[in-house]
Amino acid sequence: MHAQIRTVPAQSPADLKKFLQVLVQKDILAVALTGSKAEQGGDVAFGLRHSVDGDRTPYDDALAKLSAEGYSPRLVDVEHPGFDADPRASIRALIKAVDKARAENPKNRIRDFFVGVDANGNVQLQITSDPIG
Repeated sequence: MHAQIRTVPAQSPADLKKFLQVLVQKDILAVALTGSKAEQGGDVAFGLRHSVDGDRTPYDDALAKLSAEGYSPRLVDVEHPGFDADPRASIRALIKAVDKARAENPKNRIRDFFVGVDANGNVQLQITSDPIG
């Protein structure tokens, strides 16, 4: 499963520090984390390790924990290309993601992308897109 959790880090008013402290206190282990206008009505998004404990995933647990704290998290599917150590590889991966998003829907535009490192030290790229107009 390639996904991320996305939420506004606010109950009222927006408080990124408080949200990040919840991640730590509730043992939500983000391996990649990004935000856009995080304290101005925007989102924070993060990816988790992909282990499964029975029928539950870390995503299920994180969604439940954040909801219990008053946040409104949602699970978002992401494009998750792998790439090699060539410095141009992440750029090529983004170009492919743009092409794929537009092939799925000509109105799709890239919303966000972020880079993180997995538990094995491998660089990971996640990309989301939304239709416009």
